[in-house]
Amino acid sequence: MKRTISILIVLVLCLSFTGCEYAFLSVENLSKSFGSHRLFSGVNFEVKRGEHIAVIGDNGTGKTTLTNLIREPDQYIFEGKLKLDSVG
Repeated sequence: MKRTISILIVLVLCLSFTGCEYAFLSVENLSKSFGSHRLFSGVNFEVKRGEHIAVIGDNGTGKTTLTNLIREPDQYIFEGKLKLDSVG
């Protein structure tokens, strides 16, 4: 069975954290692998400042990796587009 990440608009992600410098987040066809192990693929969503989302999935499906990748994209090698627009 292929593992997937479900995204639900409910809970807070980076854009609602106090002091977050971003006003908009766009994720297009995001994929992340560790060696030959594909953690997730085809992740797509947009979040505007003030919106709330939750990342829901089974253990080991990449929820923490996804949020870390959004917070520090320069620390990861990944496929797809991740666009963060800063405020001002």
